[in-house]
Amino acid sequence: MKNNPFKLIPASYIILIKNEKILLIRRVNTGYEDGKYSVVGLVDGNETFVQAVVREAKEEVGIDLIRC
Repeated sequence: MKNNPFKLIPASYIILIKNEKILLIRRVNTGYEDGKYSVVGLVDGNETFVQAVVREAKEEVGIDLIRC
């Protein structure tokens, strides 16, 4: 079997907007795209996309999201 360089990485992002401004985070000490700006989100392990954005919002920007 040939070595396949393609790797699928699931991602789920949330765009937070308030007063016509978008909340961005600046990546630091992650080993990937450090110094660049990004929206909040990423999927870890076996979580759903909704679970991922709720967790990332809390971890990355300290925002508690509630599911309606």
